[in-house]
Amino acid sequence: MDFEKLAEVILKGIGGEENIAGLTHCATRLRFTLKDESRADEPLLKSTKGILGIAKSGGQFQLIIGNEVSKAFQAIQTLRSAGAGGAGAAGGGARGKDASGNGADLSENAGASPAPVKAKRKPVEVIFDFVSSIFTPVLPAIIGAGLVKSVLAVAVLLGMDPEGMNYYFLNLIGDAPLYFLPVMLAFTASKKLGCNQFLAVSIAGAMLHPNYAALITDAFTINFTTFLGIPVTLATYSSSVIPVLLMVIALKYIEGSLEKILPKMVKFFFKPLLCLLIVAPLTFIVLGPIGFVAGAAISSGLNLLDSYAGWLVPTLVGAVFPLMVTAGMHYGLVPFMMQSIAAQGFETIAGPGNLPSNIAQGAASLGVALRTRDPEFKQTAFTTGITALLGITEPALFGVTLKYKKILTCVMIGGGFGGLYAGITGVRCFSFCSPGFLSLAAYVGPNGWGNLLNSLISMAVAFAVTLVLVLVWGSKEVTEAEQQKA
Repeated sequence: MDFEKLAEVILKGIGGEENIAGLTHCATRLRFTLKDESRADEPLLKSTKGILGIAKSGGQFQLIIGNEVSKAFQAIQTLRSAGAGGAGAAGGGARGKDASGNGADLSENAGASPAPVKAKRKPVEVIFDFVSSIFTPVLPAIIGAGLVKSVLAVAVLLGMDPEGMNYYFLNLIGDAPLYFLPVMLAFTASKKLGCNQFLAVSIAGAMLHPNYAALITDAFTINFTTFLGIPVTLATYSSSVIPVLLMVIALKYIEGSLEKILPKMVKFFFKPLLCLLIVAPLTFIVLGPIGFVAGAAISSGLNLLDSYAGWLVPTLVGAVFPLMVTAGMHYGLVPFMMQSIAAQGFETIAGPGNLPSNIAQGAASLGVALRTRDPEFKQTAFTTGITALLGITEPALFGVTLKYKKILTCVMIGGGFGGLYAGITGVRCFSFCSPGFLSLAAYVGPNGWGNLLNSLISMAVAFAVTLVLVLVWGSKEVTEAEQQKA
């Protein structure tokens, strides 16, 4: 794949460098925030080799590239930088001068806030865009740490001494990203909202400071102290999500107000001082306890649902997860999954249903590969099918199954049956991961191999049901489409 040529076509297809308000990427997608989506040439982009599909969600214009998305992203950034270094009009004019008159990189990568998007977005789009933007950057650390913990669980079952120093240090490495999750979210959320990232990280650090943690005698009992004569509820903020997000939102508005009120002469000194002295106490006294209670309520609700209808959520997730990915709604599950893992050490929100759903995607693509007579499409279906079995489904979804209604229906039915088995048998996921064969260690529990065995059976159910449906029923749609094309 010539990623330089692909980048040129993409820049042309999305309306040029000057139409980009923001650009990030996840495991398989380029995520553009465009100033004017109507300027994008969708037929050109859809017909370009290397682009598996287009998705629009959360105010983002997303191009599905596949596993090599980072190379496409880098090629685009190289073209943007080259354009910015030359004639400003061609490259979008991303360089300028700072207040002192020196050359300064004003591009997005230099940390400048993305240009505001004028188009009005629905509240749900704003929420999903926010959740996606703040969680996507931290997922590699969370997934890596989760798999370290999962591998440790396997090692203990195979004979590793849980009291030894090898276990001690590896467990410490696996715990750190989730423990310091509030600090990472403070950084990504403040970057998204456009407030000072280091002030946000400093306040999040205070929430996790050892001296504050020492005041909490029991993490499961509400303790109180006072600050300036005001009662303070002592809550545990490690591994939490909601408290730090409330803090960053407050920082955005308080920092913005101080920016307008303070004279320029003293702003450099007094704005950070007042931000810390206002937002940090406000967090400890009001926002943190509210977020802690909200997180505890969510965990209790999920536990209640798991107790009385444990089969329901995995079945629904297994069936509708492809639609959630298409709409970008799957990121809405991330905060609840992390909250559950932090509170209980496992989650039953997405992992048990997502695993058979991903396997169903792989089975459907492999089934299409067996039936199609188009050599290029056969190769695409086979490659994306293997990738889906390993845990990355978007290439299979947008490159194969989403193109045919019957094939997508087969995926949803197979994923639903696999999720139903996982729910009935109480499958749990013990770390955040992209479910597939490469992350099966995340389904090894501390009490033996039973959870993993049921996970494997749910995968087998999803694979068998989906493959049979595709070969017997769904592939007819593929054959008919190819005959009409011929």
